[in-house]
Amino acid sequence: TWIFYNEHGDTLEIINYRSGKKNGYNIKYNYSYDDSVKVISKRIVSRELYLNDKKEGKSFYYPTDSTVLEVNFSNGTKNGLAYEILHDTLVISLFEYKNGFLVF
Repeated sequence: TWIFYNEHGDTLEIINYRSGKKNGYNIKYNYSYDDSVKVISKRIVSRELYLNDKKEGKSFYYPTDSTVLEVNFSNGTKNGLAYEILHDTLVISLFEYKNGFLVF
């Protein structure tokens, strides 16, 4: 596992490895600071699942505090349905990918 920090010592990214390849969730964070460099907010920006160095299965992206984009990957490529979810319950957009291309 590798952990990357920003200049304030806060975690920016956690990458899990097995046998020299990304395996497990790669998690990225974003922070907001006040004028005295005190953390006002911390949020996850993305949580991407890797298997043998390629994105595989469900990955999650958090463009705002209230929305989640759930995307399916197969062998490193977007494949299948993707959802934009509001407040963890309401699907507001539905997408379909085939071999990395948006088809619906």
